[in-house]
Amino acid sequence: MNHWETHELAPAGTLKNGETHIDVSDDGPPKVDERKEAAWDRRMDDLKPPSFPPIDKKTRDWEHVHERYKQRLRNDKSYQFLMKVAAFANMKLESLWQTPSEEPGRNAVSAGGGLAGIQNPGADPVGQEQAFQHKWTTIPEVSGLVYLNPSVYGHLHEAYEIAGVQLTLEQLIVSDGSTFFARLVALRIKLSQFLSGLNYNLDKNYQRLLQQQSMCVKALRKKVHVNTNLAFNRQHMAPVGWCSYEPPYRRGGVTRFMRQY
Repeated sequence: MNHWETHELAPAGTLKNGETHIDVSDDGPPKVDERKEAAWDRRMDDLKPPSFPPIDKKTRDWEHVHERYKQRLRNDKSYQFLMKVAAFANMKLESLWQTPSEEPGRNAVSAGGGLAGIQNPGADPVGQEQAFQHKWTTIPEVSGLVYLNPSVYGHLHEAYEIAGVQLTLEQLIVSDGSTFFARLVALRIKLSQFLSGLNYNLDKNYQRLLQQQSMCVKALRKKVHVNTNLAFNRQHMAPVGWCSYEPPYRRGGVTRFMRQY
């Protein structure tokens, strides 16, 4: 026992240092709840319209397996973080990991995500079938990987630098402050869209976004431990006159005060 070593391990699904994808896979098949699946089968039969053909066993089994993997994907903390970012930024969830320029034959398959965006290639040419197979095998439920697009990846790291917290990025994504951090990432995305002229916005909205960012950073830093030794641009974080007081902190045995506004 005297030779034990302790390690700070982040969950398997978090964004590892230096990587641009999130691993949402897990060892082994998902757990089976036979009671719930039996009730699902009964509802399939009870609610099936009379004009519909009978649902065969192969279709039922496929739906059960797909639903298990979908539930496991939705239960992943990192995937839930991306769902929060999509909600706060008012973006489609699949747009957070799609990079059309990296897709082979990207014009063969329309942009979309999940099973709903895939069409049966039964009577299509060979190229369409290959595009279908590529899209099918690379969705998160099948591949177990979520590749972040450049916009999300860049704003994620930018928001982390602005937050100035003691947790690593991997830990922050799955921490109690993940909701505030997701809001901060979404605000950075909106600010970049405003500055680039991507969407038409009133000038007053820029100050509103900065005020929202200031409140979000304060709430995040209150939720998790603050790294007071990390230097970051406070003028970039809060508009002038928004914050009038910052509590003192100690460094090297000397009480210091943050800049007053």
